[in-house]
Amino acid sequence: QRISVMVENSEWIPSFKNDLAQWQLPIDVSFFESVTEAILDLSTNRPDMLVMELSAPLLQQEKTLQALENFNKRGKSPLQVVIVTQEKSLLSSVSYPSASTVQLVPGPISPIWLHAYLIGIVASSRL
Repeated sequence: QRISVMVENSEWIPSFKNDLAQWQLPIDVSFFESVTEAILDLSTNRPDMLVMELSAPLLQQEKTLQALENFNKRGKSPLQVVIVTQEKSLLSSVSYPSASTVQLVPGPISPIWLHAYLIGIVASSRL
């Protein structure tokens, strides 16, 4: 599985890469430090999942969420997206949850959170 992880705090990325090497998980993880980078990568190296940490103002987060939902509406196989945010009022624009492939998760991303999440992905793919 290919997973793209966008972390707004670029200081965390070297630590995450080091941790990932030690965890030896059977997945391919790419890290990005901006929303723009991560979204541009979708067109060339389509991952199986996109995990994004958002800490921008609410309006920007809503625009990012809407862009990802629009991206998924156009494709034949929607991309699984997890948005990690501390913004409690961020709501999906999709009227019924089953239609959305974007999950909202309370954040921020930490090494422990990322490790647990990636282990969960590996475990669920083996079922």
